[in-house]
Amino acid sequence: MKLTVPFKSIGTLNEKNYLKSVAKENKNKAKFIISFDNYRSFFASRPVQFYGLKLGIEYPRKFRWGFGLYAMKNGLPLQPIELADYSINQNFNFSYANTYFEYVLFEDYRWEFSVPVSIGTGWGKIDTLSTLYNKPGIRHSDTVTVFTQGLAAHYKVFYWLGVGVGGGYREIISADKFVRNKLNGPFYAIKIKLFLGGLYKAIFKREQVRNEHDEYRKMKKGNRDKRKKKREEKKSAKQ
Repeated sequence: MKLTVPFKSIGTLNEKNYLKSVAKENKNKAKFIISFDNYRSFFASRPVQFYGLKLGIEYPRKFRWGFGLYAMKNGLPLQPIELADYSINQNFNFSYANTYFEYVLFEDYRWEFSVPVSIGTGWGKIDTLSTLYNKPGIRHSDTVTVFTQGLAAHYKVFYWLGVGVGGGYREIISADKFVRNKLNGPFYAIKIKLFLGGLYKAIFKREQVRNEHDEYRKMKKGNRDKRKKKREEKKSAKQ
């Protein structure tokens, strides 16, 4: 889910001028961003899921900055500690907070490709529960530095709804070899994205949405006509 400040209608038929017009229109406008950032990763070669929330701002255009909060869903059960008369169940949990920077490599009416990187502080712990005394405890706790880098992309199916994919690598900086070895690894995400700014415009500013869509279609048609003309010119030159 993404919330951005709506931008004005753009009127141009040429792709180059279209993109320049977008850049000029949004150069000095800050876009406030709220997005769910859930993803999947691996812990000791086992899949786990993280819930995430990002708050940030895009300013200047194509540069995004902000903060994120992440937590592992349900934790991850570990091998119980077997003792003579009872056992101790173990569950690993990990959460972290970060600051992030994201650069938008490319964007148009439907597509966006970006490079996000982040650094933050994480907290890993192993919760325990004795089967004999039914007493919870913490066997191990550690604070680590978390660094991530990756690639992300999305496609707008509608003005306000899209699908996205992303992936990257998470690097843990910690003196604890157990935490470092288990949490270092790749992550990936497949998302349904709700653009709240686009939804607002689709409901309350339909004429503006139609104008933007019409201009984009004209731009694409103009590009197709140019490519067709070039192919015909090349074909004629060979004859």
